[in-house]
Amino acid sequence: MTAKLATVGLNAEELILLNSLLAILAIQKQVSWVLVEPAQADVYLVNSDSPKGAIFIRQQGHKVAIIEYSHAEIKPKQFAPQKTVVHKPMRARDLLTALERHSTSTSTSRSTTSTSTAASSPLGWLKRFA
Repeated sequence: MTAKLATVGLNAEELILLNSLLAILAIQKQVSWVLVEPAQADVYLVNSDSPKGAIFIRQQGHKVAIIEYSHAEIKPKQFAPQKTVVHKPMRARDLLTALERHSTSTSTSRSTTSTSTAASSPLGWLKRFA
């Protein structure tokens, strides 16, 4: 099964690290996560330390599944009940735990092949090197 992940507020280095971790996790797990545009996502990885990420959580946190990515000690927030947390720096085990929590809620009917979603992803070119 392929699940779709979009990012909000991550910098270029964090995106490269995320893509590498997703490639590693895909080898070990039945669910493969691919980076997609926000409109296509099942789950959002949001850097809440960035202004863009903080705004996204306030506006969309009650509507979509969010993995909050932050340095801060994060407590559950009323406006983001479907949220899980991954602390910086990003580690494969923490990311895997958060993604597994959300993988059961992703729909197989919304799944696509990693080839087609990688092409539409801003970092899709990295899939060729994974």
